[in-house]
Amino acid sequence: MIGQSVVWTRGCALGLLMAFTSGSSGVSSLGAQTTLPKVFSACYNKGTGTVYRIKEPSTPQACTSSQHVEFSWTDGAGSGVTAHGLLSGLLNDDHPQYLRTDGTRALTGSLGIGGFKLTNLAAATTNGDALRFEQGVKVGDAAGGDLGGTFPSPSVAKLQGTAVDATAPTAGQVLTYNGGAWAPAAVASGGTGIANWEEVTASNTGQIVGFGVATVIAVCPAGKKATGGGHLVGSTPLAFEIIVLESRPVSAGGGWAITFFHTNGISTVQVGTLSTYAVCVSG
Repeated sequence: MIGQSVVWTRGCALGLLMAFTSGSSGVSSLGAQTTLPKVFSACYNKGTGTVYRIKEPSTPQACTSSQHVEFSWTDGAGSGVTAHGLLSGLLNDDHPQYLRTDGTRALTGSLGIGGFKLTNLAAATTNGDALRFEQGVKVGDAAGGDLGGTFPSPSVAKLQGTAVDATAPTAGQVLTYNGGAWAPAAVASGGTGIANWEEVTASNTGQIVGFGVATVIAVCPAGKKATGGGHLVGSTPLAFEIIVLESRPVSAGGGWAITFFHTNGISTVQVGTLSTYAVCVSG
């Protein structure tokens, strides 16, 4: 009879040793070597990593579970499967521990490549792409644009395309454009302000009837112009009823005019002091 000795590991068969003894059915003596090739069938139990024979006397004729994988091989005197493509089950996707060449199986953990390199990568074009060496910024690469020097420690060489002077600043200096470059310089001193200015005030004390209007003009001295002005309402009964209709310089800037309006429509005559002032400076 035929004696079989099978060695397997979880996932794949490591080897198959078939021993034939003389006197078995269909097997001649070793000298004759007339045995025809035989097809053997078996099933692989992925859950336990074991293999069992089928389609032989005293064995099942099919896998005992739909989860088990059937496969077969051909063996015989002087015969056997010597080409990988002749193996059965090559298209079965039943080895999740392997990566697929079509890229459809994602990794479930980190992949160590033992110090080797990933080569022949396509250029990165979008977020999430692996970056090729020549696309990344590397130590020693020259900086560009407004930066000078090399990475990882470039320096600011320009501001919006205008050179920055390499001179180191001292305490109290500010960055100033000197017509050719940005450079440190002392803060420019301020001006002396407006010279020879004075305030001129004009008042109108009298009667303003209800809904009445009064204009008071403060006139600048000769040779001076008004740069601004304003008004005052004195302590008069019902002063809160007085509003300003207009505040403006007079013709040619020679003074400042304020037009007041009495908002109380009662015809009672009110007495109050309405003042206009002008700030006058030398023209």
